[in-house]
Amino acid sequence: MHVILLVAALAFIAYLFYFRLPKSERPAAADNHLIDAGQKLLLAAKSTVKDITTTQKQVTVFKLNVLYEEALPVGKAPIGSLLLLHGIAWGEDGTAKVWFQRNTIQIFAAAGFRVVAPDLPGTRMSRTSEQALDDSMKAPFIKALVEELHMEKVTIMGASWGGSFSVPYLVSYGKDLVSSVQVCPMVSNYPRSLFEKTLTPTLVIHGDGDYRLGYNSYDILKHLANVQHVVVANAGHAVFQEQPDPFHAACLAFLSHHYAVQ
Repeated sequence: MHVILLVAALAFIAYLFYFRLPKSERPAAADNHLIDAGQKLLLAAKSTVKDITTTQKQVTVFKLNVLYEEALPVGKAPIGSLLLLHGIAWGEDGTAKVWFQRNTIQIFAAAGFRVVAPDLPGTRMSRTSEQALDDSMKAPFIKALVEELHMEKVTIMGASWGGSFSVPYLVSYGKDLVSSVQVCPMVSNYPRSLFEKTLTPTLVIHGDGDYRLGYNSYDILKHLANVQHVVVANAGHAVFQEQPDPFHAACLAFLSHHYAVQ
């Protein structure tokens, strides 16, 4: 009986720690310096955002019609490819259009990347795929998409539900990536040993008000062999919409360690 009470007490303490503690009492993220480090890169990208144009295209992957948005840097070859995977309920009915709301696509293209943002299966025009993919097919689907679009030097960024695609791809095909950015991702609790063997440099970023998915996703992904963690102040789950400047700055600083970000 005493053991049961002790376990219950420990579970309640853990609940308070992760979900109910005031923000000031939560442990600080180790890599929040990336927000300041990326300010100059962000300003440089913003100065040319107006020159970036995007195009909407379709591609067939696994016999599914996939709509995607694409943007390229102006007047120079891309330094790499950035694949943006959207969430399911962040404006625009959960589609790639969410990345336009705070100029995320344009900012990363202005920084030198070829940016590709697909509508994931089951959303918008990709609804012609009839339904969302089974979980076991998400990583192979992303691999096939990357190959079909001839993407090179790839970083994958998955936000919320998009993390249910990006994290499986990371642990299955991490050797094909330059890096990954996981934005408050939905993530399964894979065996710790699998994360420890995944060497791909990864940034986990979320808002300080994302009490559940944000902190919980990092608690799982912190076992990756090469991981950095940024918590953005005064933001909830939709961190890149609520605090776009610190979000973009942190991402650009992280990416600049792996690419010649301009």
